[in-house]
Amino acid sequence: MNALPMLTFTREGETLKSQPLEKEISIGRGEGNVIRLEDRAVSRSHAIVRKTEEGVHIEKQSDFAPIRLNGIECTRALLKEGDVVEIGPYRMRLDVPKAAPAPAPVAPPTPVISETARNPDATVAIPDENVQTPEPMPTETVALGAPGESPSIGDFTGQISTAGLDTSPTVDLMAQPIAADALGAEAGSQDPGTSIFPTEGEGGGVALDIGLDSAGPMDEASLMPEEISAGPIDENAATKVLTSDVKARLEIDPGMANVTVLPLGKNEIFIGRGKECDIVLNDKKSSRKNTVLVRDGNHYRIKDLDSSNGTYVNNAPVKDVELSADDLIRIGDVEIRFVADSAAYERRKAGFEPVESIPAPVPAELPSEGLSPFVPPISGTPIGYAPPFTNAPIGGEAAIPAPAAPAKKGIFGIIDKYIRNFGTLKPVQKILVVLCAILFLSWYFEDELGLTEPEKPAPKVAQKTNADGKPVVAADFDSLKPEQQAQIQDALRKSRDYLANQDFDKAIYEIQQRVYPILPTYAQAQEIERYAKEGKRRKDAIEEEARRKEEAEKLKAHIADLEKTTREFMAKKQYDQAKESFSEILSIDPDNVNVADWKKEIDAWVEEQDRIAKEKEVQEEINKRSWDTYNEAFELHKAGKYREAIELYKKVSDLGANDSVLIKKATTMIRTCQDSISELREPHLKRAKEFEANGDLASAFKEFEKATEIDPPHPAGWAGMDRIRDILTERAKILYTEAVIAESYSDFKTAYAKFTEIEKMAPEGSLYYQRAQRKLQSYLNFHPEENP
Repeated sequence: MNALPMLTFTREGETLKSQPLEKEISIGRGEGNVIRLEDRAVSRSHAIVRKTEEGVHIEKQSDFAPIRLNGIECTRALLKEGDVVEIGPYRMRLDVPKAAPAPAPVAPPTPVISETARNPDATVAIPDENVQTPEPMPTETVALGAPGESPSIGDFTGQISTAGLDTSPTVDLMAQPIAADALGAEAGSQDPGTSIFPTEGEGGGVALDIGLDSAGPMDEASLMPEEISAGPIDENAATKVLTSDVKARLEIDPGMANVTVLPLGKNEIFIGRGKECDIVLNDKKSSRKNTVLVRDGNHYRIKDLDSSNGTYVNNAPVKDVELSADDLIRIGDVEIRFVADSAAYERRKAGFEPVESIPAPVPAELPSEGLSPFVPPISGTPIGYAPPFTNAPIGGEAAIPAPAAPAKKGIFGIIDKYIRNFGTLKPVQKILVVLCAILFLSWYFEDELGLTEPEKPAPKVAQKTNADGKPVVAADFDSLKPEQQAQIQDALRKSRDYLANQDFDKAIYEIQQRVYPILPTYAQAQEIERYAKEGKRRKDAIEEEARRKEEAEKLKAHIADLEKTTREFMAKKQYDQAKESFSEILSIDPDNVNVADWKKEIDAWVEEQDRIAKEKEVQEEINKRSWDTYNEAFELHKAGKYREAIELYKKVSDLGANDSVLIKKATTMIRTCQDSISELREPHLKRAKEFEANGDLASAFKEFEKATEIDPPHPAGWAGMDRIRDILTERAKILYTEAVIAESYSDFKTAYAKFTEIEKMAPEGSLYYQRAQRKLQSYLNFHPEENP
């Protein structure tokens, strides 16, 4: 027995679990998986690993989470020893332990085979005393291989000996073990079978000639399919992901779509009513994009794209299902056949040789009279009969025994097994077999023993028959009896009346039940039946059309009521209730124009609400910044910086604030600052005017200058300064001239006094103010009180 493959799971080099693979295991994050991996990178149902006759297969179950085989992403693959599969942060390694080779079994000599040993489950026929059976076959030992004689097959429970091998002992298969076919076991075939004949080279073995020598030698490569190469096997080679030669296509009735046959060459095939689909359906019940066909490795899956009327596979609604060959897909009223062909099979099909069927010989039919009511009349091949093996031995070779009868199944196989092996059973089993046999016989013969009341046979109606046992039918109407003719005439009259009243079922009943039993080929009856069936067909079609129109009118009225209710919801802007009605309307009328318009209206309203909400958010941010500006201006106001505070108060409105309280406060504070500025400016203007009136222009100029510093925009200070500046400049010019003349006479004391007076009187920054300052620079060490 081969050792089971072992799957080892690791994470970051740490071994987590080793799991033997018996048949199939599921891997994923969800509960219920055989291997549960706790990580967000692993899907709830991530992959399935199966052990098959071909080897170990892995198949991805998630649409999004990948699996990587030796670093390459794949959907499904055939694994070999040493392969590493990456599942999120986990690693899965496949190890196949090598099994110790078993010694080749020694086949026993040619056994004597009984029917029970050959087929323990074969059906046992229980004979009935009233049943006539053929003569029993001979049960004696038959010598095979006599020249010129055909071997005959007797009772399979007897013994078979081989001609020329009298020294071979008789073997009871119930006591000897059946050796396995060593060749099939070592070759790893799917069904190694058993060998009950001695192999060549063993004692008493007889070579089996099946006549293949004349056909020429057959090498191993000729038995292999052409798509499989018989090259050397590299045990360390990377696992190959096999491709399939299955060619699939979709077949559609003409006129139902834009194509009738579509080979599936793309990975995705869209089906729907939209022009962008690969298969455009001429059916209003289908959605614009109704269904998609997705290729998944060697398989195809069909997925419904949330369509209105759904997708059906073999008359069952589906959402996502894998397709099989000859599946019938229905979308609306369109039926699509999924056909899958094997290209390799079609290539080899032309080379197949026809197999000629040999009919089994049929014994003479046994009479059915006098049989038990429990046994049906026997015809064809009787129970337990086997045709003789007519192939005579060639060239004196030993003849081949006939193959055993097929195994009997069910209750008869069990009965056959326990009756033939009764002697080898345990005492408890023997008692159970006897009890079962008693119960069976009591049930089988309950009618003969009078345990149940027999059913009364139905009265038989005498009927004339011909030599072949078939009922006699009249050839024409004139050959009938008068009462039969009257019955036919009455049936024809009634059928005509029913036909005129369009009661076609009764007309057909009169013809089939009253005319045809007497005269099946009566032309008038056949004509009336034909008209009745045609009328019934037309009547059914008219009624069906009327029902269809009635249903259409009901649907139309129902849609009108739904549209009225929805229109009221839309007028009241109750869009949530309106959306609930949309789905019901679209399930009846997928192309309803009003629903499309209402959806546009709702979408526009939603967009408008989003715009208003965004504008509100922006306005709230503007108001917040405006309040910050107001608070900053208020701080300047308290510090006495009224002009700067006024500028910030005005900025509150410039930012776009719509808070009425904020705007009102800012306006009030602007007036307050202006009043504060006026209180500081007016005293200086008043003193400046007084100095100007008294002729002290220099002092007046300085007061006007202070007023402009307090309130630069105010015009009174600037006007006073302009008015006095020219006069002071002219006076400074005269004094400067006098000072220069005094200086020229070395009257430095007078010159110094005049230059000093100019500096005090002239406007700051004027020409003579600057000249006086330069002159005074040369008088830094001059002390007027020291000079007389």
